[in-house]
Amino acid sequence: MDIINYTKLFVIVGVGGTGSLIARDIPKLIVGSHEKMLLVDGDRVEKKNMKRQCYQEQDIGENKAIALSKKINALYGPVSYAYDKYLTKDELYVEITKHLRNGMMPVILGCVDNDATRILLEQTFRRFPNAIYLDSANSEYEGNVYVAARDHGREYGAVRGNIYELE
Repeated sequence: MDIINYTKLFVIVGVGGTGSLIARDIPKLIVGSHEKMLLVDGDRVEKKNMKRQCYQEQDIGENKAIALSKKINALYGPVSYAYDKYLTKDELYVEITKHLRNGMMPVILGCVDNDATRILLEQTFRRFPNAIYLDSANSEYEGNVYVAARDHGREYGAVRGNIYELE
């Protein structure tokens, strides 16, 4: 597959428990490259988030995507963008496209806790001829990840909606 050779734009939708931990570590892999990261979340940091998310007390009340993006950019330079709203399918596609540069390919990481957003992410993934989509889900003691890739419009792997009926 040609998609391995593309420069990536990592799009993390949902930067709570799983998403904030992924967002914290991706910059270590992309620093010094042309790859970037877009954090998308309309939620605000709450005190209850301190235990299992990458936020500190000074972040309480701030938008999660903005708070985390500022921390990442302070540590690694300008590698992260933030979008601080919940998005519709078309808004997400436009926001991703706005940040794609010079043949970049989106790697969409779904770290959300609801099927409505998963449906939106799967639809957005399928709008790109070349893209990777990882959907993570977890509960207190278990979790799973679905991975799909599109290479020149041909799809490999499976999105969650191919296996489970999403509501």
